[in-house]
Amino acid sequence: MPNKKASTQRKARRFIASRAFLFSALALQLTSCGPQPAGLQSAELATRVNKTLGCAAEFESSFYDGLYDLVLAKEPFASSSVMQRLFSESLQNGRLAKLSARDLDAVNDALVELYGLLSHETITTLVQNPADSDQIIEALAAMETGDRSTPARDALQTKIRAKFDEIKQLLMNAGELPSCETKEDFAPEPDAFFQALATNRHPMVAGGLKALSVAYQSCDASSKRALNQNTPDLEGITITGNVPGTPGRKREITDLRGLVRSHPYLRDYRKPSASCFDVLRSPMIYDFGGKPYQTSSTSSTLDFFKNFGGTRVLGIDCSGYVFASMATAGLRLSKGVKMKPIHVRTTPAAKWMKPRSSGLSCFSPVSMGPTKTVEAGDILASSGHVMIIDTVGSDPFGIDRFTSESECRLSNMSSSRFNMTFLQSGSAKGGMGINRIRPTRFLPEDEAPMEEAMLQYAVAACKAKFKRQTIAIQPSTATIVRHSGSSDCLDRKIKLAHEECVASCAASAALEIED
Repeated sequence: MPNKKASTQRKARRFIASRAFLFSALALQLTSCGPQPAGLQSAELATRVNKTLGCAAEFESSFYDGLYDLVLAKEPFASSSVMQRLFSESLQNGRLAKLSARDLDAVNDALVELYGLLSHETITTLVQNPADSDQIIEALAAMETGDRSTPARDALQTKIRAKFDEIKQLLMNAGELPSCETKEDFAPEPDAFFQALATNRHPMVAGGLKALSVAYQSCDASSKRALNQNTPDLEGITITGNVPGTPGRKREITDLRGLVRSHPYLRDYRKPSASCFDVLRSPMIYDFGGKPYQTSSTSSTLDFFKNFGGTRVLGIDCSGYVFASMATAGLRLSKGVKMKPIHVRTTPAAKWMKPRSSGLSCFSPVSMGPTKTVEAGDILASSGHVMIIDTVGSDPFGIDRFTSESECRLSNMSSSRFNMTFLQSGSAKGGMGINRIRPTRFLPEDEAPMEEAMLQYAVAACKAKFKRQTIAIQPSTATIVRHSGSSDCLDRKIKLAHEECVASCAASAALEIED
């Protein structure tokens, strides 16, 4: 028995030692605790922090920007001791040098702790593969936009928020600081065509039409008739398999001529100017997981014409389109948080279903009222798809024919009676991608969860009409949400690559919608 007990103890010690070694190896990988000097982006982060300390939102934004640059440069996160030195050097020689040594030390310690939360703890808590820079960017962007959608994200968000608040309080206690606030430029669209798109339209819809026009490099795309049940499927697109680990499918263009010939936005295409991207040679189609190309720079464009994410075809998915529409309209995801191109990586469709817990604080679920139900600019989202409500008729749910509350039943509702159109990037019509579409056959055939929810909204709208009271519902399969439009939810407009192609289009082209 003693020999068996000793053997068991040795095995336990070896197991503990092996786990300790693995943990140490991981820590070394994440923190670069070896003899390497501080990386360029780590030093740049310290400089950014010093320039913006005491500027509230500007400071937080610059801290995240520094981390994005570090990850995209594939520079390992520095150790606490390295960052302690970098922050200290920057503070002592920068704009806060007049603070006492005690105050500087306190701020420095808090900055190092914040860095640890946003680097090492974020990775170990939220990232499955520490070597995957896309996963790290997504996690950081989720923290910046206030995501609390899971217990782990909620707990980490609380820690990060407390540390930012602690730094703010330390600086307030230290006394008056040099001003560094910058005035944001929320200038209106400078071009007549884009101004016309925004005329009498909700900013979300104007952004969606602008994104559609730029995607097709066309003066006419925004005025094309919405697709319906009679619109034939595209030719020339072939499904070649499934995207591993997802419900998405891979698509390729196997007959370019057939695709252009059958495409309602391309078959009679007229190039607006010589600066346009050649959409007839390289057209966009629906690409599951595809996003507009972007960088960490706040001045980055969103580029539809450079492949990023998804499969190897040129195209973007539903959430990529909705994000681009918001960004180019100057709408924020989260109150007081700058809209950044890189945030497109952390806004999948499912987040819109529960905007408050997902950090999308500029959005709220929509209730059905006696006279006010859905509106143009609202967003409809399920766990697998998201789109913008484009136009809304006087009877959007087709309920005016009812004469009593007893008729407000699911069995009496039909999406074929819905009087509205949607803007989306989806797999409808053979994988077209970005389009305007009516719900008649599209909802029941392609997006059954959305149709189920919309029928429930129709019932609620019907009951609200007869009861003369507002009814709040939140179906489990899809949710309608609305942007607040408040000042803390507005931002500068993010440019779309090649938008100059259609900027010179006649304003009248944006006002003549065939519907």
